[in-house]
Amino acid sequence: MKRHSAEERRWYAAVASLETCSLCRAYGVQVAHRNEGRGLGQKSSYHLTAAICPPEHYEIDNGKTMTQAERRAAWNAAYVDTVNRLIAVGRLVWRGALPASFCWHGNDEDVDEIDRLIRAGELVLK
Repeated sequence: MKRHSAEERRWYAAVASLETCSLCRAYGVQVAHRNEGRGLGQKSSYHLTAAICPPEHYEIDNGKTMTQAERRAAWNAAYVDTVNRLIAVGRLVWRGALPASFCWHGNDEDVDEIDRLIRAGELVLK
């Protein structure tokens, strides 16, 4: 089993600290990884995780009620909400000047943009 770095553990703790699901606002969350482009047993980068309650997490990962596109859209929406909430509570901060405007809606392009900002060190965990 892989040991997580200190930065990974800090990120997971920040996501879990949100306490409520980014989809339904139920209390009690799991740190849910993005599944897109991964095989069995593989995980996405640690920062591609969302605060999702166990029932929603199960539906996204294993459920039979949503299409693949619906599961992806649900995870994307949860991820963008998670990032926005981390920014709102001061756990995720902009390094340098805040962009004049940013508006994320939860599509694949938004997830990729947030991933790029974090990897580039423009959005950092406090």
